[in-house]
Amino acid sequence: TLRYNLEPLFAKKLNLKNASLYLTGQNLATFTRYLGQDPSVSPRSSDIYKQPIDNSNTPASISYTVGLSASF
Repeated sequence: TLRYNLEPLFAKKLNLKNASLYLTGQNLATFTRYLGQDPSVSPRSSDIYKQPIDNSNTPASISYTVGLSASF
């Protein structure tokens, strides 16, 4: 997560005590030479003792969250 706190004078002009902007990213990079399924994927079967089958499924998606946090 990257966070930037707005200057107090700028926040005051917006009638806020304080404010900050943030950006969060998940699954931004995977460092592996393994070409198959994402190793963090659990087996589809209800049998927890069964090894997962490598079907070369699509890896986990990358996600971003952008937000504003403010106090009034």
